[in-house]
Amino acid sequence: MINSNDAAAYPEDSFERMAERGQSLGYNFPYLRDETQRVARAYGATHTPQLFVFGPDRRLAYTGKIDDDWRNEAAARQHFLRDALDDILAGKPARLAQTHAIGCTIKWR
Repeated sequence: MINSNDAAAYPEDSFERMAERGQSLGYNFPYLRDETQRVARAYGATHTPQLFVFGPDRRLAYTGKIDDDWRNEAAARQHFLRDALDDILAGKPARLAQTHAIGCTIKWR
């Protein structure tokens, strides 16, 4: 997970605040800070969250949202991230390579 938001203008998105949030939610993956926002720009990121999944060839295989219901995980009927990961792990291209990321836009400087 990489946070690229402008923490000076949006202190609630500071590295410390977001790391606390991740810990309280039980995230079990590294949390990084993109202070310069170069990473977000290089990836073409526009929203938080926005997922980027790379295949074994290190090429972008899926980008977009996790599922079709950001408000209620239990109500989701389409699981875009899970489907993409299943496909990639099976040695196939993602059945859907891109969806529109839903969330807050990145807070640019």
